[in-house]
Amino acid sequence: IFRLGNKAMLHEFAARAGLLEHLPLHYPCPEEAEFPCILKSSTGGFGKDNYIVHDLAAAREKATKGFGTDWVLQELIVGSTEYSTSLLVHCGHVVDEVTMQYEYGSDAYVWPNVRKLGKKLCDTPEHHLAVMKEFLREYSGVCNFNYKIRPDGRISIFEINTRVGGDLACDVPRQRACKLFEHLDALVPAGSSEGAGDILPQPAGQVDPHWQDPLVVDPKDGVHRFTLVYLHPYNVGLQDYLRKAALFSEPGLRVVFVRAPSRPISIAEGRSKYAWYDYLTDNQGAAEDE
Repeated sequence: IFRLGNKAMLHEFAARAGLLEHLPLHYPCPEEAEFPCILKSSTGGFGKDNYIVHDLAAAREKATKGFGTDWVLQELIVGSTEYSTSLLVHCGHVVDEVTMQYEYGSDAYVWPNVRKLGKKLCDTPEHHLAVMKEFLREYSGVCNFNYKIRPDGRISIFEINTRVGGDLACDVPRQRACKLFEHLDALVPAGSSEGAGDILPQPAGQVDPHWQDPLVVDPKDGVHRFTLVYLHPYNVGLQDYLRKAALFSEPGLRVVFVRAPSRPISIAEGRSKYAWYDYLTDNQGAAEDE
């Protein structure tokens, strides 16, 4: 997860795998850059800490050190059309994919500081998908590729987000997005513990496949700054969260999923359910919240 999601490590990974032709040109320092170019944080997301810099002074003003580690300098790929492909991957095999095409009001921009003119669902060309698969040989989970297409037809990948992207969360038609998540649910039968860890990425600092209650998802960047303790809904347990743990991995955030005790529930005729308290009535929440 980390070597794909971290923009500096993505370049190193692509270099080792012989995939650099599918990324923008990388500049090790401002003195070697061709301006204008893109300066971005290696761990930023959703456009945060992304800039178009036009000269050496502008680059040095935004970042004084950490080029190639904390900051990435890369080629500015011009063009008003951008693509975002979300993929569900199981052990390097693409189970499902969906691509959104976006049109913007400028050829040179940093999202979200640009006017969006349009968006549409589109097919993912096989030769584009073949490139993405090369990056995902050891990956499992949901991820997102942002890219443009060069004049010679090659894709140029800005970043790979090892999480649900804004395209899948907001822009993909809901029926199509639901289909992808149904494929995710189908990978492990509901309520089954057999193979529950199969679809999860297992690098150091992530989820131990031999997990014990509580389930802990460590920070994506390996640096623990915040903790979120999550209490699941009535009779849910932790298996579903275990299967989808990669979706909750974020920089700096440790997520702790605590399982409720199994207790007799009055509305279930005394049958035991995972619950934080007993349920005496069931009015679908309309009366209980009062």
